Amino acid sequence: MNEETIEDSMTDLQFKSFLKQLARRLEAASAEPNPGKMRARLNDIVRDLRSDVEARSNN
Repeated sequence: MNEETIEDSMTDLQFKSFLKQLARRLEAASAEPNPGKMRARLNDIVRDLRSDVEARSNN
């Protein structure tokens, strides 16, 4: 492994924390009574995930 790969990787603990935060955001979005606001929250989550994936694939 090169140095860049090591710096970009997450520990198991960091990944679990990321998943917990994602689950909380999804639960909060699904509990939103207003369908428009729920859709907006879900779109924000998807946008953030895509941004993270694109940032990692560009490095």
